Amino acid sequence: MQTMTNDRAKRPIDPFGKAGARALLVDDPALPGAARDDQFVSMLRGFRLSGGLARGHDLATLLAGRARLDIGTLARWIVGGEVVHFDWQRETWFPMFQFCGSDLAPRAAVSRVLMELRDVLDPWETAQWFARPSTALANRSPADALDLDPDLVLHAARCDRYIVDA
Repeated sequence: MQTMTNDRAKRPIDPFGKAGARALLVDDPALPGAARDDQFVSMLRGFRLSGGLARGHDLATLLAGRARLDIGTLARWIVGGEVVHFDWQRETWFPMFQFCGSDLAPRAAVSRVLMELRDVLDPWETAQWFARPSTALANRSPADALDLDPDLVLHAARCDRYIVDA
């Protein structure tokens, strides 16, 4: 296992242990740009098998074309905590695993997981949580495991919420 250090806190970060559960995810403004870019690339890889990532304006175009929904609908989903999203380089990004059907409706299972995580993780951390493999999910990412066992993903979110909130 690779151990990194958080220069700000001067403590080791174990991305798979209790201490690292939140530390690796922190959207730290002091984090160097290159480290933030590395985290984004990791998310690109993490979401590749489950549909990838889309920029907000691209998703809005898809929603308008397929479901006749406007940008206001997407904004309501964000404000209502129904979708995973994060900002990177002045763009809002959306993992595509969370949308289903030809109308690209948000998956109810994702909304339930987001309810568990919303008080302990910010949008960047939440996106990383969905992209990163979890031992609780047989080393699959929550995004990849959601189709197989949404209840197990929800259970993993509850467990991680208690670890982070402790």
